[in-house]
Amino acid sequence: MKIRYHKSLAALMALLMIGSVACKGKNQKADEKVVEKPAEPTAEELEAKAMGIDIPTWTAYKEGVALIQQDTPDRDAALAKFNEVLAQKPDFAAAHYNIAMIYEQQGKDEEARASLEKARDLDPDAPEYKVAMGRVYAETDEYEKAKVLFDEVLARDASNKEAKNNLAVLALKKGDYDTAKNYVIEIIREDDQNVPALMTLGLIYKAQKNLSLAKYVFEKAKKIDEKNADIHNNLGLVFMMEDNTPQAVSAFKKANSVDASYLPSRLNLGAILIEYLDYTRANEQFDQAVKIQPDHCVANLGFGATQYALKAYPEAVERYEFYVSKCDENHVSSYERLAKLHEGPLAKPAKAIEYYQKLLTLNPDEKQATQYKAMVNFLESQVKQQSQKPPEETAPEGGEEAPEEVTPEEEGEVVEETPES
Repeated sequence: MKIRYHKSLAALMALLMIGSVACKGKNQKADEKVVEKPAEPTAEELEAKAMGIDIPTWTAYKEGVALIQQDTPDRDAALAKFNEVLAQKPDFAAAHYNIAMIYEQQGKDEEARASLEKARDLDPDAPEYKVAMGRVYAETDEYEKAKVLFDEVLARDASNKEAKNNLAVLALKKGDYDTAKNYVIEIIREDDQNVPALMTLGLIYKAQKNLSLAKYVFEKAKKIDEKNADIHNNLGLVFMMEDNTPQAVSAFKKANSVDASYLPSRLNLGAILIEYLDYTRANEQFDQAVKIQPDHCVANLGFGATQYALKAYPEAVERYEFYVSKCDENHVSSYERLAKLHEGPLAKPAKAIEYYQKLLTLNPDEKQATQYKAMVNFLESQVKQQSQKPPEETAPEGGEEAPEEVTPEEEGEVVEETPES
């Protein structure tokens, strides 16, 4: 999903059109005193005046936009610039909008929504703000709210391609492929280089399992925008559906290279590497994923799996505990892993008992319940024996168990697809 920027500066353009010509009159006498006119304002001064801000604040805003638009976006630095702008001019709608676009790209839907609401309060008629808010609604499964906003934009401007494409994405999410296709074909007939529409069309074909056409459309989009990480990631997903792992790996690596802060391709590549038991390289992908988005559930779960496989047990515990506390409090395999870690390599039987007791509350089948109860009984006897030993003796440390094979299925679904809206 590309970041869009507010560019409707009609007042600015009007100011920039104003010019003045000073020339010496034909009959001006040689000894006539010439009054020097003040220097004409620079383009930057005119721009800042049109936006109602001082030059340093306007410069900071433009620097923020440049940081996002460069080949390798620096979103954190851009965020700092836009916040710097808002510290000087809190009612600058475009800065709020661009902050929201950064949050949306980072998957922080609630933060994106808050910033977009501020932008819309300041400029309620801006169509790009309505479309962006509609995307946030769609990403949080509030489809009807999203559709209302997209329809509103089209009611004012029937040619708005962005609104049409987002309506196509909505229809795609609902499984209404014909409606989705009608919207994007309408866009492509008018503009066959429209990358977002091509991306959506490729996703429609992918959903219909028409992988040849999906690849064809994604390849066409790639020729237009080679540095679009979404395109490479979606191509990788198609290759995975074809069981073409080498091509999928190549596509995900390409997505990583064109945008180092792009998250989905790292999750997808990490999932493949786990499947092939290449835990070291998988760990690198999930490590980067957590750095990109520290609170991302799948990134933390995948990182826990690779840390466990590499015997970095305290770090693995940190990730699994994050997952069950922030993402899924009933995630059985995470509790099982935590119980085994404390039972074995960490040698904390009392803590292991807590996790087995938690597992007994998660409606296990009869066989699992019997196993959990047996472990609780065994560990309770172990704790009792340890407490009865003389003070000078230390409890034996638990031996390190060989890590179990970790699979993507065990750690939850990692693969993500990315519509371009």
